[in-house]
Amino acid sequence: MVLTCLLIFLIAVGYEGFKVCRQRHLESCFATAPEDTQTFIGRRFRKAHIIQSVLHIFQVAFGYILMLLAMTYNVWIFLAIVLGAGVGYFLFTANSRPNSVIIEEHCN
Repeated sequence: MVLTCLLIFLIAVGYEGFKVCRQRHLESCFATAPEDTQTFIGRRFRKAHIIQSVLHIFQVAFGYILMLLAMTYNVWIFLAIVLGAGVGYFLFTANSRPNSVIIEEHCN
């Protein structure tokens, strides 16, 4: 049980780091993006948009996995998730601007 909680803790920390990395990638895409002159279809198939779509899929999957783990109603697993999310937020958002940290929260 201790190893399970440790693994879940690390997954929750990684989830917070993943959200921050995705946000930074999104900000860098907008910082270097040319003027919006492409067609509707062209905007959908830009490399940055495809990468963000795949990252969104992973973020949703991680969020739902953590939610399902919390719904086991095991106190130790729940604490591992909450503490992992807190530690991950503490570690990964220290250098972020205040309003650039949250990107489409899923299941937490």
